[in-house]
Amino acid sequence: MSSDPTTRRVIIASCDADAPLAREASEAALQLGCSVVSPDDPMQEADLCLILMSQNALADKDFLSRARTLAASAAALIPARMDDVAPELAGAPGDRIREVNWADFSSLETAEERSKRWRAVLSSNVDLYDAFYALDARASCWDDAGRDKGHLLVDPAQAREAQELLLSMRDDPFNVPDATMEAFVAESSRHARRLQRRRWFQYLRVGAAVVAVGAAIYAGNALISRQIEATRSLLQELALSEKDDPALFTLKALCNADVYGAQTDATARDTLTGLSENWDVARLGWADLQEGGWQGEAILTNDANTCLVRGAGGTLQRWNPQTAKPLSTWQVSNGDSFVFDATEDGAVVAVADGDGVALYDKTGARTATIEGAPASVSALALSEDASQLLCQSGDAIALLELDEEGGPSFSSQFDEVLALRRTERGLRALVVAGDRLQLIDPTSDSSVLDAALPEAQMLSGAIGPQDTVVVCADGALIVGTPETGLDNLGATTYDLPRALALGDEVLVVATEQAGVQVVDLPSGAPLGTIATSMVGTCYLDVSNELVASGNGWTTTICSLEPIAPRDEPPAGAHVCTDLSDTSDLVSVSVSADGDLAAACEEGACSLDASGVMGEPTSFSAVAAAEGSFAAGTESGQVVAYTFTSAGTFVQTRAWESPTGEPITALGWTDDLQRLVVESGGRWWTPYSNSLALGIDGIRDTVRARVPAGWGEETLSFYFPEDFVASMGLTASVPAPQAK
Repeated sequence: MSSDPTTRRVIIASCDADAPLAREASEAALQLGCSVVSPDDPMQEADLCLILMSQNALADKDFLSRARTLAASAAALIPARMDDVAPELAGAPGDRIREVNWADFSSLETAEERSKRWRAVLSSNVDLYDAFYALDARASCWDDAGRDKGHLLVDPAQAREAQELLLSMRDDPFNVPDATMEAFVAESSRHARRLQRRRWFQYLRVGAAVVAVGAAIYAGNALISRQIEATRSLLQELALSEKDDPALFTLKALCNADVYGAQTDATARDTLTGLSENWDVARLGWADLQEGGWQGEAILTNDANTCLVRGAGGTLQRWNPQTAKPLSTWQVSNGDSFVFDATEDGAVVAVADGDGVALYDKTGARTATIEGAPASVSALALSEDASQLLCQSGDAIALLELDEEGGPSFSSQFDEVLALRRTERGLRALVVAGDRLQLIDPTSDSSVLDAALPEAQMLSGAIGPQDTVVVCADGALIVGTPETGLDNLGATTYDLPRALALGDEVLVVATEQAGVQVVDLPSGAPLGTIATSMVGTCYLDVSNELVASGNGWTTTICSLEPIAPRDEPPAGAHVCTDLSDTSDLVSVSVSADGDLAAACEEGACSLDASGVMGEPTSFSAVAAAEGSFAAGTESGQVVAYTFTSAGTFVQTRAWESPTGEPITALGWTDDLQRLVVESGGRWWTPYSNSLALGIDGIRDTVRARVPAGWGEETLSFYFPEDFVASMGLTASVPAPQAK
């Protein structure tokens, strides 16, 4: 529908009793320059259909039928409430007349008042209201999240449409864009233009899903608060996906068996499947989300005992990432938009916002205000002894000596700054200078890595703890070190990254289509997917085999221990490097002909190598432990079996080496919860669940692994109180009030 009333074709539907009111509406339309279409001409089409709704209209048994016919021929529809008639009387739920915006005339007593309101209604952009409400809700989410760029529009076409929408709505009599919407669209336009310069194969869509909420026009009320609440509710539904949550899946299967007596073979298989997956260690901020809060980026301390999280209202929250318990909340800023970094032990925290840069100690006390910092700091890196602070401001970096007064000791401008980090060798900045990728050491004003970049339209990057860097160039992952330069990692992302983080030998990458993936740096092999219960990850941090994943609302903590390789087997593990092994209950061996045989007190079995993982192969390692055995093959496959009291055996694990190299040693950790596998000279510890047979075994295994910080509504919805108590499930708690 045209935004110019003088070009609109209007059709008015009314009952006979409301004919005088229809004439008033027709006169107002003609005064605005609209064309009024006769409702008696079935061939006429209209831009806008006005339906006069009243008790008289509902008393006319044919009126609603005629009105729906006329509305079907118009691009937009506005029912006008002329008296105390309720929208619910206009039809069943889902009916178009009932569900669209209603204009309220019920309190207007004079023709002059109604004429003024008619002109306002006819001048409104009702066909743009759904898009306006959606944009308003998205802008509110952006503002609630500290105006983080992860919530901005990134598609230039969407940004242009948003600009056009604001232009059309600025003179709307009922819904006018506010300052937050104007700022959101302006910042989105700048952000989208910048990304467009380096975009190649697709646009990255960011931010959370937003539902447009229908609202009445009553006195021009846009019902912004309801839109925000609807958005928050949708995000709460998305934040926990039952289908993709192996912990919830397993607990439900156990609850059915334990509480309701559904102890079937299918239940056992379901629990074994769920227990084989990597579970979230903790979920932070779930209770805060229910109370209207949110969480931004998180930083894990080096000992993995503290997680610092940016929260709503200018707060910094401290959590124990192993237990999901909040420790304290500090007030560090007057607004939601600030950046921060901490020393490895979390003893000193640097915070930058619009008011400048300040230091805080581990109690949350402000200890210093830093002079000479650049304006508009967008990223920080704090040295381990808290004597230096590296700041990013736009495409420039500056090094501040915190024990000295004055300006920065180093400052330089680049084409783009991809990442800042404190590494084991000092402060570093990953930058683009012309067609070169450089890893800058600002303390010596030198480049520790300087290499030619491949031609790319979209770049993102991360720095590892040992000066390793990874760059994603149009989806291709490139790894580099000061010693070796740049080389292809041998992996690509399904779509452009929303976040990257580097550990010692792993890359963690979050994309919209593939979730949060872990990639092996030495080989480029994908190791697994984590944080599967979280939607829209846009913040990542890796420290000491833990990963913090955030989507701007909550934070999920995951462990790399079951999926990332290590140089040595874990302490206390029983490992066999031979083709025969014996435990107290089981003996297993491979014959000269390549056949595997295993026996225990309850029975015996044989295993054909051609049936392992469905491919012909030969066994290369075996191991026995209590009532279980495992076998590995030359093609990098592992199967594990456990004998039952009935004298049969059941497969409890099937696993493949990510690099496809032969299995050279096998065993179990001392608690028999994880396999210990040597392949390609490195050790892997995937979950095996060898003791999770029978309800007692399953219960004990689940109790040892239940994630901390479940949502209280999740516990009460799925599980009886006695089951929650017996399994030690704990509900999430909010962060304490800021001090």
